[in-house]
Amino acid sequence: MAVRVEPARWLRAAVVAAVVAAVSVTAFDLTVSERVVDRAVARENAAATSGALAVPEQFTRGEQRGGLVLAELLYALGVAVVVAGVAILLGRTRSAALRWLALSAAGAWALVVVPALVVPPLPPGATVAASIDARRATYVAAVAIGGLGCTAAAWAWRRACTRAAGVRVLAAAALLAASAIVVVLTLPDDRLVEAVDAALLRDFRLASFASQGLFWVACAAGGGFALRCRERDGAV
Repeated sequence: MAVRVEPARWLRAAVVAAVVAAVSVTAFDLTVSERVVDRAVARENAAATSGALAVPEQFTRGEQRGGLVLAELLYALGVAVVVAGVAILLGRTRSAALRWLALSAAGAWALVVVPALVVPPLPPGATVAASIDARRATYVAAVAIGGLGCTAAAWAWRRACTRAAGVRVLAAAALLAASAIVVVLTLPDDRLVEAVDAALLRDFRLASFASQGLFWVACAAGGGFALRCRERDGAV
């Protein structure tokens, strides 16, 4: 039976999810991702030094790492609060923990997976044909299409509630795949203007995808665990 979950409970879960996600991703970025970024920055600095003009960095790498920690915490808190807000707007649910997991999966699909098909992460120093504004517009459009795909998949899942589980999964998966196909076919993709070291580009993208994947898994696990513990206690 569907029950109403108090908004305060969703927000408490959001705080737990934000802390777990921020700590997990910050630890990963400082130990893994930053090594790849250091390689990219070193190549960029070497290219700038060999050129006619060398532009000094406004912030040291240490200051940038400090900003990274703060940014990860603020980003995690913002995402978790948005997930909690959507959960509150959806109203009653049979399982708060499962709703949190589903919304986290939808967020990962719309914000990471679908946009990466046309605007994948680029290391410092990489130059593409599209301007920053154009890349931003492409990203926003991809997020919107991915979000619509998630909404359509959720609608199909509910409409097929009387069908076999396999039918529901196929219907939802087909609509998610359709959103990805629409993005690939309709939105412009990145085209590198200058050649980038293939190993560096591969390592940077792998680190970026791993970081984002860890973020959403930690967010889903942290919030889901907090809500599940309350469900076992019989709290709503």
